[in-house]
Amino acid sequence: ENKAHVANDEPHPEASSLHAELANKTSYTAILRNGIPSILNNAAAPTALLLNLAILSHASAFHSSSSSKDWMAAFAVVQSTISFVQGLFNFLLYVPMAQIAHSVGQGAGAREVQHRVQIALWTSVISGLVCTVFLCGSMLSAKGWICFVSTLLFDEEHHDLDIRIRSGSSCVQNSEIGVVMKVMDVEEGVQILVATYLLGRIPSIFLVFVNRVCTGILVGKQRLRLVTGVNILTNVLDVLGNAFVLLYLKTGMLQAGMATSMATLVGVLIIFPLSIQGVGTKPTSESVSPVNDSLEIANESNHTADKTTTFSILEFWNSSKDMMIRSLLLQGAVYSLSIMASRLGSCQLSAHQVIVQLWGFISFCCDGFADVGTMIGGLLLGRSDSTELIRFTRRLCAIGLVMGMLFSAVLLIWKESIIS
Repeated sequence: ENKAHVANDEPHPEASSLHAELANKTSYTAILRNGIPSILNNAAAPTALLLNLAILSHASAFHSSSSSKDWMAAFAVVQSTISFVQGLFNFLLYVPMAQIAHSVGQGAGAREVQHRVQIALWTSVISGLVCTVFLCGSMLSAKGWICFVSTLLFDEEHHDLDIRIRSGSSCVQNSEIGVVMKVMDVEEGVQILVATYLLGRIPSIFLVFVNRVCTGILVGKQRLRLVTGVNILTNVLDVLGNAFVLLYLKTGMLQAGMATSMATLVGVLIIFPLSIQGVGTKPTSESVSPVNDSLEIANESNHTADKTTTFSILEFWNSSKDMMIRSLLLQGAVYSLSIMASRLGSCQLSAHQVIVQLWGFISFCCDGFADVGTMIGGLLLGRSDSTELIRFTRRLCAIGLVMGMLFSAVLLIWKESIIS
């Protein structure tokens, strides 16, 4: 009897194994190891934007009708507005990531995880469609878009696309421009470039919403390396496509926008089927946090494998509202600076956009560790391991301070080289 009593007081060896395995994921070495693919994943898009901006600035030399600063200013108007609107919906990335990771750690049933995935995907589709319509209307009125697109498609007097675009400038006049171009006081020579570039980028606006939520779903399922590979491929195709159409074919901003949209479409076609596959909570062998067998044993011992909880769209939005307010304040501040820079002139706006893209690159690099925190932290919360979660949080804060000081030193030491 004494032996049985002692055995019951001892921790279950398989449960201890699970705790030890989760603890190993919170060490500095593990955080850095998991942070590298996360940094690559987050930095891919801002790096591509930086390179595309550089390509645009050089490609404008092939077009005598507009200057380099006009092309960069048009890029700044479109990209800053898209970033502002899409930034408000950052919760489409982080909320599914946190909730699905929590479900994995908690050992929730496959039905609950599938329900969360479906709600997140439908939210991204609806949000993407609404924001695409809003962005188009904010740049140009419906009458202006109809006139501009009709000129591009049905102008029988001109067979050259560049000439058709220039002839469509009459459609993009002060009476037809939207609130964004009015508030930013976009110069007349830049207005037609803004409309042209946005026309090519329209499909990518919606596709990015879908891509973000699929990324959050897969990272929540501990598939970070898979997501990183897909996103790097997407952004490499984006840069190569822009370089091909602008530097090799020597086309214009419409084709540049279309190249970005095509690259985004390729990424979504790859990542979307992966995000809806295997809706169960058991991580795969390639997972960056493979708690596989121990998690399965814990699920059986706690009888949680078949547990299903009610999860509604209202709960999803309640989980998202705080992040949406945060994003509104942050993105609103950045976008306000872009508006003020635009009102100073195209040259100032172009310089401001370079700094914004550089800042965005650094910010997204640091966000790589935030993603690790969401991914592993969700597992720890699901296992109710508060002690390890506090230790994990302190280590992330220390890494964040080091990253901030490191990037600050780089900007100060190599300031002149970066500017040149």
